[in-house]
Amino acid sequence: MNYKNFVDVSILERVFKADFDLDKGDLFQILFHRDGPKAELIFNMMTYPSNPPNKWKNFNTLQINLIFSGVSDVKFNGWDTDNLVDFIFSENDGRKLFVAKNNDCEISFEYIFCEVSKLTPYLKE
Repeated sequence: MNYKNFVDVSILERVFKADFDLDKGDLFQILFHRDGPKAELIFNMMTYPSNPPNKWKNFNTLQINLIFSGVSDVKFNGWDTDNLVDFIFSENDGRKLFVAKNNDCEISFEYIFCEVSKLTPYLKE
């Protein structure tokens, strides 16, 4: 999938320096802000950069914050303590749509713009 049509991934391109996958993630926090309105998703990537910056060499997990602006038509069904979800980015009649889902939950909304706002490497035991 060409994520560049749906997400500003420039910060990920600088870190990964190779292909990366935004098809799945370990989603553990969703924040909705009335200003914008915005949604922020915080999740762990399923893969770690193959060539991380030197200061990240001792870590094995990358947490990502995605900020979606111009959020509308929010649907939220189910939530659990383990949310390994598929991420689906699509477009319909000029409206961008984001869906995060697994067997226990489904979150979807339309949005105008999405960007990676923060990357946090850490050591997952």
